[in-house]
Amino acid sequence: MEEPPHVHIVKDGNDAKVWLEDLVVAHVHGYDEREIRELVAVVAQNRDAWLGAWNEFFGL
Repeated sequence: MEEPPHVHIVKDGNDAKVWLEDLVVAHVHGYDEREIRELVAVVAQNRDAWLGAWNEFFGL
């Protein structure tokens, strides 16, 4: 089963995965709630560009 478009966020031993289409945090390890809100805000700001890059990379 293929995963939907997503980004991985890794820093200082922490990691998270956010689905791009609906901005849902699929996985988080080490980030606190404030950091997650900030990360999701950055993903939201860049979502269209990242979805475009995802689709281009995977030929969708």
